[in-house]
Amino acid sequence: MQRYTISYEQPLNHWLDIKLSLKNNSKNHLKLSLAGWRPGRYEMAEYASYIRHIRANDDDGNQINISKTDKNTWEIDHASKNITIYYQYYAAQQDAGGSWLDPQLIYLNFINFIFNVSGFENEEITVDINIPDTYKVASALKLNEDKLLIAENYNTIIDSPLFASENITFESYSINNTNFRIAVNGDKINSEKWVNDFKEFSKKQLEIFGEFPFDEYTFLILALPYPAYHGVEHKKSTIIILGPDSEINTTRYNDLLGVSSHELFHAWNVCRIRPEEMVPYDLGKETYHKTGYVTEGFTTYYGDKILISSGVFDFNQYSLEMNKICKRHFQNEGRKYSSLSDSSFDLWVDGYKNKAPDRKVSIYMKGSLCALALDLTIIKNTKGVKSLDDVMKILWVRHGKIEKGYSENDILQVLNEVNGKNLTQEFYSLYHQTLPLESILNPLLNYVGCHLNYTDSQLSNERVFGFKTVDENNSLKVVGIAPGSPAESGLMIGDKIIGVDDIKGLEEINKYFTQEDKSSVTLTISRFGKELKLSLEKNNQNYFSWYEITKNKEVSASQKDLFRKWLNTDY
Repeated sequence: MQRYTISYEQPLNHWLDIKLSLKNNSKNHLKLSLAGWRPGRYEMAEYASYIRHIRANDDDGNQINISKTDKNTWEIDHASKNITIYYQYYAAQQDAGGSWLDPQLIYLNFINFIFNVSGFENEEITVDINIPDTYKVASALKLNEDKLLIAENYNTIIDSPLFASENITFESYSINNTNFRIAVNGDKINSEKWVNDFKEFSKKQLEIFGEFPFDEYTFLILALPYPAYHGVEHKKSTIIILGPDSEINTTRYNDLLGVSSHELFHAWNVCRIRPEEMVPYDLGKETYHKTGYVTEGFTTYYGDKILISSGVFDFNQYSLEMNKICKRHFQNEGRKYSSLSDSSFDLWVDGYKNKAPDRKVSIYMKGSLCALALDLTIIKNTKGVKSLDDVMKILWVRHGKIEKGYSENDILQVLNEVNGKNLTQEFYSLYHQTLPLESILNPLLNYVGCHLNYTDSQLSNERVFGFKTVDENNSLKVVGIAPGSPAESGLMIGDKIIGVDDIKGLEEINKYFTQEDKSSVTLTISRFGKELKLSLEKNNQNYFSWYEITKNKEVSASQKDLFRKWLNTDY
């Protein structure tokens, strides 16, 4: 038996006190391992770096030796029948993959600190969290009559995040035989609208796959007072971080719908439909795979598409989301240097951080646009009889439902089958080459009465002089420089713009860059603590342009028909 007791003395210092009681151990040698990474985030997490003061006692309370043998593993020799292990975990990461403790909230991703104990991997785990009686608990895990959380085994508990506080609002809805819950930490919920919209996109997803993998599912939503956006999929739940909470029913509501739809789609795609490299998960080492365009690319595409095909979004709302994706892709110079499959593989090299600018593409952004290309290709070739939906249905039956991993050849085989024609060349061009996507997407969009519209940046620093900035500490930090631009010979990433011509001050400089183009500018910058002045001269090129999906001015009846087959709405 495994029982965890989680408590804390001072929530402001974020340290959790954890006690693990192991009963009826039959092994002389025990190995306790932490996960090295978590599903849904394809980089090493180093959870052990947040643990301190680990020790172990035997049946009689005597301290026994527990030794660390690698960065994520501890071992006990001459283990007794009953063992108690004590340690602390620093819960100060308030994103969808971390854990957090403060005086008003405890939020736990158990994968951060729960051990996989040799010989106990498939045994039940109980968790006792010492929290105020006034706290409500939100999790896919169930509380028994003693208010203990019960998990079937290690794999179940690490896939079941939890938060608890006094201020949790619960809503629910049912579709067929599946019960859905919405648990929100905070009171910023428009209950009727949320339930109606969540139910509509959930119904559409069930329609695509024909069934839900489980009999219940929980949306765990942490509404924070500051800007935040993150979601992580789990088998029977998702944890979503969104803020500021004051905008969650207004300017951030579409973001809430988008991330919730995206994460629900993961209940099938990734939680069950997975690359063969991830069946089963090996959480102790990197799991290299080149099909991130399915795990995250397909999911990003469907997260938005389902919102319009379910009637939750109209086309303007849908195109706004897709054009954000277009902008991020087409402004990324990495699209010229790395294929989508190589960028997927390299997530394990540099994670989700831009350690080197313009090195690779996003499996989310380009992955979504390539899924759009596949969807439109199938709709065109089958005259609207089939779509990428049919590919997902087959992948569910052949792989997800029986938890059999897929290979890249399996994906191509299903695409060919649904399309009715061989798609090898198109598939290779999308996923293994760096061909310009605009040349692939534009003719396909025309079949549904749309096109890509070339769009220039409204900021002269980007469009004319070729550098992107973000606001930081009352200055503009340079975060991107276009190749061949005037900025390339004068600026470096990390420079801070503190003046332009005679203009100073963050607000004034930002306003200056929205005004009429200048043929030249004199920048005052801070570099390594030194103030410098430099001039940039305009050339005849524009930089940081992108493409947006737009409806055609003239459209035929057949285009309108295929548009409806694509998005399940009238043109």
